[in-house]
Amino acid sequence: MMNRPLRPALVCLIALIVLAGCSPDEARNSSSDSTLDSASPQATAALPASLQIDDLDAFLDEASRLLVLRSPETITRLGLGDALGVGDSALSPLSQDYREATQALEAAVVGRLSEFDLQAASETTRLNAETYGGYLVGAVDGHRFADHRYLVHPGITSYPQTLERFMTATHPIRTEQNALDYLARLSQFEERYDELLAALARSETVHAVPPQFLVQHIHGTLRRMASLSPDASPLYT
Repeated sequence: MMNRPLRPALVCLIALIVLAGCSPDEARNSSSDSTLDSASPQATAALPASLQIDDLDAFLDEASRLLVLRSPETITRLGLGDALGVGDSALSPLSQDYREATQALEAAVVGRLSEFDLQAASETTRLNAETYGGYLVGAVDGHRFADHRYLVHPGITSYPQTLERFMTATHPIRTEQNALDYLARLSQFEERYDELLAALARSETVHAVPPQFLVQHIHGTLRRMASLSPDASPLYT
C-alpha cells in the first residue's frame, strides 16, 4: 500500500491528541508565549530531504507524517496504521537515542517553519501552521526538561498503567492481523521496560524522584501485577 500524506486538517488533530497526553506542566510549556519567530535556527541542517520543500501545505503534511511516525502508539490511537503503511505492531520506544532523534526532528521542523511567510498563505493553511508550530515550539522549549518527570507513579498517566490500558482498550482485536500485531507488541514489553528503567535512572540523576511513600505504593502495585498468573493478567486475551 502506498503511503498517503496526512492532510493539513489532521495537523491540528494530532497536536491536540499529543497535548491531551501531556502532564499539566508540559501543557503549560506548550501554551507558553513562545512563537515561531523566536525559535532558534538550530538543526535546520538535520532537516530530512523530504522536508526541504517550499510549499507550506506539503511541508505541513510531510512534517506531521514524519513526526507521528515517531509514535507508533499514537498512530494506533488515530487509526492511521494502514493509511501510513506501518500497521499496528510496534510500541513507542523510550530510549534516550530515540527521544533525542525525535527532538532533533521537532527542532528542525520548527526552524524550517519559521522561514515560511505565513501572511502569504491562505487562512486555513496559516491557522494550521500557527497551531502546529505553536505546539512544536512548546515541545522544543520543553526538551531540556525531558528527564524531569515521573514516568512511574500512582496516577493514570504512569507508564505501566498507560501501556496496560493501551493494550487492553486501544489496540484493536478484530482481525487475525490485529491479533498478530498484539502478540508482536507483547514481545516488546521486555525491551520497553528495560528502556523505562534506564529513563528512571536518568531522572534520578537530576533528582526527579517521587516521594518515598509513593515509591513504596508503586512498588507494591507493580509486585502484585508481576505475581499474577498469565491467564489472570489483564493482557491475557
